[in-house]
Amino acid sequence: MTRTLPAGIHVREFGQPVGAPTLLLIHGRSEDGSVWPDAVRRWADTYRMIAPDMRGHGESDRFTADELAGDPMRQMYEDCVAILAYASADSAEPVVVVGHSMGAGLAADLAAWEPRYLRAAVLEEPTWYPTINWDERRQQAQEMIASAAMARTDIQSVISEYQVNNPHWPDGEAERSAYAKSRMDDAFIATAKGFVNEPWEDIASAISIPTLMVSGTTGNFQQPSWDAIENLHNPNIAIEVLDGASHSVRRDMSEQYHAVVDPWIAQQFTK
Repeated sequence: MTRTLPAGIHVREFGQPVGAPTLLLIHGRSEDGSVWPDAVRRWADTYRMIAPDMRGHGESDRFTADELAGDPMRQMYEDCVAILAYASADSAEPVVVVGHSMGAGLAADLAAWEPRYLRAAVLEEPTWYPTINWDERRQQAQEMIASAAMARTDIQSVISEYQVNNPHWPDGEAERSAYAKSRMDDAFIATAKGFVNEPWEDIASAISIPTLMVSGTTGNFQQPSWDAIENLHNPNIAIEVLDGASHSVRRDMSEQYHAVVDPWIAQQFTK
């Protein structure tokens, strides 16, 4: 089922009906709510899943020029609050939010500042950067825009490239990722933004619900970052590092990811 919320955010719903334990799945930059095929297959018999296209992605509204010039992530955060209100409108039960990259950064913000809606959070490689290399970010943005342009004209080539470069990704992941690229808003990507404009230490320190952070040894998070999080001594945050996984932990090591995440999520719904 799909629908568009009053805020202009397109959402997909998978799995069980309203009233079932609910997961909110927030995608990363340049993707959309369709990029969870393997997770949806695994979780469909147990959970109701809500997977939005975040603003500037998929079928959701684009940012205004003023929003792009300011803090587009703040608008995304407000969109997430509206999505959570929708997700809990027919049920008093709080949800578990699962996010990747930019989506994990948004999920962390929700865990810190909107815990009333949430039971727990899973953060896959959140965009918590000790420092920002803007030249590198802008280069990555241009590469994403070039990939999107190719996806709009020859999507099969992009799918084939993803499949060759990521042979361990589960079925459907390369196709969904390539298709999402073709529908992203280049103007948002060109800003090179995609992380919350708050010190990550403030966010992590404020998290008051059970939170599982999942990272890879070749991802954007490395040992100093893991140590820095542990040094905050927030008992609500647990860290799992999968050896050999990159920034896309869930895709690179699907079995290992779900062996860690699935029982942890199930446990949150028994508390």
